[in-house]
Amino acid sequence: MAQSIAAVSYRAADAVSPQPGAAGNTEVSKDLFLKLMVAQLRNQNPLNPVDGTSFLEQLSQISSVEQMVEMRKELQSIHQLLANAASAAVDR
Repeated sequence: MAQSIAAVSYRAADAVSPQPGAAGNTEVSKDLFLKLMVAQLRNQNPLNPVDGTSFLEQLSQISSVEQMVEMRKELQSIHQLLANAASAAVDR
């Protein structure tokens, strides 16, 4: 049976050391996800390779996550602008 990215990531989590000052940071970066996917492809069973459909699903998942992260950043920026405008209006 083919391994999933999640199974590979749990084993690789012990090998990945956190960045200095990143205590408690559990965010997985795009680069780490892609490295894990490449490791999965390299270490798959040649007699039972990963299904192409699951590979495409994993790629679409990372794309969706990237879009959500960007959307969150934009919403935080809008929130900050509104907070600044509100505090400026109160100061008048």
